[in-house]
Amino acid sequence: MLKMNKKFKGPFKCGVKEINSSFLVSDGSYFVEAYFTREAFDTYMKEDGKNKVTDLQGFMLLIDKWSLELK
Repeated sequence: MLKMNKKFKGPFKCGVKEINSSFLVSDGSYFVEAYFTREAFDTYMKEDGKNKVTDLQGFMLLIDKWSLELK
């Protein structure tokens, strides 16, 4: 598997467009289907447990740690 250059892997903000079994997120130009790991879910619940994950549609998220899988 090819490794992505670290200069392209910084944090980014994205909006949540849809929530099903995955999230459809956008940076304003592109849409990407996103899945969150159990570790990410646990971190979210610890930091902001008052909002359900299914209620995040329309919110802006800051994603710090991510990887890209092309199909």
